[in-house]
Amino acid sequence: SNRNEGTKDAPLKNLDKAIQKASDGNKIYVAAGTYSGTFDVCAFEIDKSLGLYGSFSEDFSKRDIIDHTTIIKATPESHRTEHQIFKISREAEGPVIIDGFLVDMGDQQEYGNDIPEEILSGYMQLTNQGGTPQRMGVYIMGNNRKVTNNVFVNLSKGGVGIMQNNKAKGKIEVANNVFVTCAMSGIECAALPGDPKNIEVHHNTIVFTFGDNF
Repeated sequence: SNRNEGTKDAPLKNLDKAIQKASDGNKIYVAAGTYSGTFDVCAFEIDKSLGLYGSFSEDFSKRDIIDHTTIIKATPESHRTEHQIFKISREAEGPVIIDGFLVDMGDQQEYGNDIPEEILSGYMQLTNQGGTPQRMGVYIMGNNRKVTNNVFVNLSKGGVGIMQNNKAKGKIEVANNVFVTCAMSGIECAALPGDPKNIEVHHNTIVFTFGDNF
């Protein structure tokens, strides 16, 4: 229940409510299941220093993305909100970590009949052709961020987008993620003016992505 305290013995129901309730510097553990947020809008804005960790068992004693998958699932209702599923805002000054989730936009996609030869599934309609609404898995603003050990599937505007604030301390790391069928890009990096800062991208797997892979 969202009226709970958010402890292991009295967990919250929705991830967006947990983010709102959390204090700066907290860690949020998310058990296996499918989450779309309140009213299924699937838009989670992080404006404080937080660690989000998915793929826990129901009693939070074990963690495994295969056996206890935490799915963040965008539904058709999602088009009513911002295009990012996770948005890390500039207001989050401390570290922000997103780790151990499967982010899937499959139920929101629009598919056409123009199927390329030897492709078994439908063909995702590109966002600039009036098809699927633009949605990104994680949009990073600011600095001192980590996106690790996640799977991004069926994203219509890329898996991870970065707009680094070079005036803030720290670095951004995107590591050990898997990107499958992400239109436009798997990972897209940019930075605001200022002294150069680090963006570390390593040990990611990108498959069946059309547009710019990186």
